[in-house]
Amino acid sequence: MAVRVFHLKPLSPFHLGEATGAMDRVGEIAHSDTLFSGLCHAWQRLFGTEALESFLASFSAGLPPLRISSAFPYREGGGGEGFTYYLPWPRGSRSFLRLEDRKLPKRTPFLPLGLFRKFFLEGSGYGMDSQGQVEVSPRDEELLRDEAKRLREGIRVDTRISSALCRLTMGAVPYHLSALAFARGWGLYFLAEGEEETLETARGALRLLGDMGLGGDRSTGYGGYLLEEGDPSTFGELLRRDTGRFMALSLVFPGTEEREKLRGSRVGLLERKGWIDSPQLRASMRKKRTLMIEEGSVLASPLAGALVDVTPGGWPGHKIYRYGIGFYLPLPS
Repeated sequence: MAVRVFHLKPLSPFHLGEATGAMDRVGEIAHSDTLFSGLCHAWQRLFGTEALESFLASFSAGLPPLRISSAFPYREGGGGEGFTYYLPWPRGSRSFLRLEDRKLPKRTPFLPLGLFRKFFLEGSGYGMDSQGQVEVSPRDEELLRDEAKRLREGIRVDTRISSALCRLTMGAVPYHLSALAFARGWGLYFLAEGEEETLETARGALRLLGDMGLGGDRSTGYGGYLLEEGDPSTFGELLRRDTGRFMALSLVFPGTEEREKLRGSRVGLLERKGWIDSPQLRASMRKKRTLMIEEGSVLASPLAGALVDVTPGGWPGHKIYRYGIGFYLPLPS
């Protein structure tokens, strides 16, 4: 299996909805189920319905041909590197760090890969004290403070006033619409693993998706991007590690038989819902709600996860699935 790093270089802001469904709220990342949904739409448009059905059948048979992470921020440059990649904090890890500014981790939603290695991976030179905490050096605390500032400046939430047509009065109804806007050199990246042929096919669909748009309010121009690729060796060694804990980089839906394996894990749950957007039918219905294990959760063992059937009752069309296959970054025991 090969790994690729795909960059989504924004051409416009992204509206990435939250569980509340409020249009004036926006998520900070593109979750793996959102990416997979967009990928399938582009796959069908580019290669046809039969090709998409064949692709999805492999997942249903328990042989996923492609695994993807959620999309997290990146920026060009930094530390002498071509790109700086950011990762979520391992769940519960903020309380393990001993800093002068104890609120600093809360102001830093993501960690650059360099500091992530230092704090949480082997060979960092850091060790836990007698109270189970890691004492961070003043130099690294200053680096963390710099990253908090960069994230605030590089990714911001823009809110604009738009309007919809009231079906009763036929008048304009104003509402607030928020989206993630990126400074020059910033964007989102995600990891994909599969056979080379599948990755090449996915690459074509992802390029088309950049024209179609990712996320919500695509009809207003949101969600456009250019597809680029990073160096997979940046993550290759980390993903091949064989350790006792695994941090989720995607949303995960554990099968019934897998749930016993969650003992000893630190997990967060995220409710996922939304409207069906099908190129084959113009009917508008809500998907079934699903609780997923969220990114940053630390599991005692890597769960395979599954595609979830979220087809609502009365839906006249094809099956609707939500992506819940696990993608993990191994951590030391």
